[in-house]
Amino acid sequence: MIQSERRDKILEIVNMEKSVSVKALSSKLGFAESTIRSDLNYLDQQNFLKRIHGGAASTEKSESFDYKKFENRLNTSSSQKIKIAKKAINYINNDDCLILDASTTCYELAKLLAASDYRLTILTNGVKTAEVLKDNPDISVVLVGGVLAKNSYAIEGDFGVDILDKFNIHKTFLSSHYINLENGMTDFNIYEVQLKQKFVEKSDKVYALIDSSKFNNKSASTICDTSCLDLLITDDELSENIKSQYTDFGLKIDNK
Repeated sequence: MIQSERRDKILEIVNMEKSVSVKALSSKLGFAESTIRSDLNYLDQQNFLKRIHGGAASTEKSESFDYKKFENRLNTSSSQKIKIAKKAINYINNDDCLILDASTTCYELAKLLAASDYRLTILTNGVKTAEVLKDNPDISVVLVGGVLAKNSYAIEGDFGVDILDKFNIHKTFLSSHYINLENGMTDFNIYEVQLKQKFVEKSDKVYALIDSSKFNNKSASTICDTSCLDLLITDDELSENIKSQYTDFGLKIDNK
């Protein structure tokens, strides 16, 4: 059981039983109590459950919202994601070889590309992204292999990264759970983070697609520093104060 699956299972158990001890979770899942405590602390920080003495209790948010489910993420900040996708497509040229990650923002970009007349090669770890692109005859779609995360429709892990060596990748478009100046782009799923790190490494240019609600916070694992980003594309709700923090740090931002 990988980390994201274990955390999903912990949430499922906590929501079902309303409260549960670290010892009981350790026994049910077969992981050390220290591992369970670490997971509970993370889920508590993300407000998906509440840490109590010796265990955890369910919260309204964790009962009503599955943080990994693709459809739920797609409907979160949906208007901002569409705005970002419309900006991002302006940085794409005919005959580009692109990477799109499995994020819902890149899915919105993929929908625009699917309806366009661009000639492109697109590599992706997003099953939904590949699906929306497949019927455009001018776009060659390459699905990067690995383990399928069934809730997010993302391919995770580095099993299929060797295929990246077979392409000259002009641009990578990717999103993350959070971004800040100290930790860069961060996400909660270490296995998807590992793959995104390879995307950044193999690409000539990297475009971060981050909606304004994700700034100045951090998640469990770092994908890349902000210095790796050629451009950060966000929505027009980003405050001028926050924008200036990032531009003063040397980062280029498109939010208009």
